[in-house]
Amino acid sequence: MEESTIDDSSISSDNVSYTLQNYIQQGQALIIFDDLDEISVPDQRFKIINIIEKFEKIKTQTPTNISAFNNAYVNKLLDDPSRSGRNQLIVPSLIVIYHAASLPRRFSRYTIRPMDSKYITDFVYYCFFRVHHHIIDMLSLQLTNQGDSHSEALKKNCNRF
Repeated sequence: MEESTIDDSSISSDNVSYTLQNYIQQGQALIIFDDLDEISVPDQRFKIINIIEKFEKIKTQTPTNISAFNNAYVNKLLDDPSRSGRNQLIVPSLIVIYHAASLPRRFSRYTIRPMDSKYITDFVYYCFFRVHHHIIDMLSLQLTNQGDSHSEALKKNCNRF
């Protein structure tokens, strides 16, 4: 198992919870509602879709607390999430299931081409690396320099011979 790159003894669940809530309140969160296609009962899927729609209406407001979806001009003006200060939602789903119970038209739709395992692995590692370091910066955590501790252990082992 890989060792942690941060000293997690200083992390409290309250601190993480507060940070996540703060991101959402400030409109700086990327929220992924995954596995919609795993809900096999249509009524349950529709309930989840309604919950996602309500969440979107409340939590994807512009800095002036106007939903960008309420006004075509505002929607175009604030389409760039970094300019609008609103949360971003991703709702991945298999295309067959998505057509059976889709989100409203105001949600953008994208089809992702198939990827091989190497591309998937590279993509996931890159994304998590970036997110990991952004979280460390936001929480003002100290990075643990594992290189020094590993080199010291190697030196001790080499000196034995």
